[in-house]
Amino acid sequence: MKSIYRGGLVAVVLLSFSGMAAAQPAPAAILNSLDVTQLVARAGPADRVRLAAHFSALADQYAIEATRHERMARSFAGTSRPQLDASMTMHCRQLAALALESAATLRELAAYQAQLGRGITSQAPANGTRFYAGEGATPPSATDVRTWVAEAKTSDEHRVLADYFTAVANRNAATEATHRLMANTYRGTKIESSAAHCDRLVRLSRDGAKEARVAAALQNQMAEAGR
Repeated sequence: MKSIYRGGLVAVVLLSFSGMAAAQPAPAAILNSLDVTQLVARAGPADRVRLAAHFSALADQYAIEATRHERMARSFAGTSRPQLDASMTMHCRQLAALALESAATLRELAAYQAQLGRGITSQAPANGTRFYAGEGATPPSATDVRTWVAEAKTSDEHRVLADYFTAVANRNAATEATHRLMANTYRGTKIESSAAHCDRLVRLSRDGAKEARVAAALQNQMAEAGR
């Protein structure tokens, strides 16, 4: 394995995910997004058992989120800002409904994976693609990425890693564009010193995108070589 994975790459490519972790630790059964996509690609009986536990725990989290949004919706009732409060109530209830819908889909996915894990043929639930792609999962740590890179052997595993690094590159590119715009906005103002901070983030994001693309290309080459 090339030394690019032993040095700064993992730290750099994880930059764009640094703000995604939840404020509260996720339950142990909830996997990181890289684990989810790898387990989906392998799809062995033991993999499906882990996926079932992940989807079930994630469903519980979405149900908690729905309750939180519904509580927020009720908190706007009876105040002195009827127009604003009605708008916020509707917004919170829409978020609650979406969270409940996600929870229902996840419970179907958990049951589906559990049945497949036991060798029982089952009908795949609709609308599960986004969760198979890792939505709702925790971000992988630098150690998670290093482990997957070191242990990847099959073409499917290398393709999943290629997709991961491509997503990181795209996210870093978007972050670079955002901070470049912010830096240009600050220039010539009373807070022009903030532009230097944004310029630094632009450089970090640009370097992260570049190295992630290199990593994705290498993983794609290894996937092709293993066919």
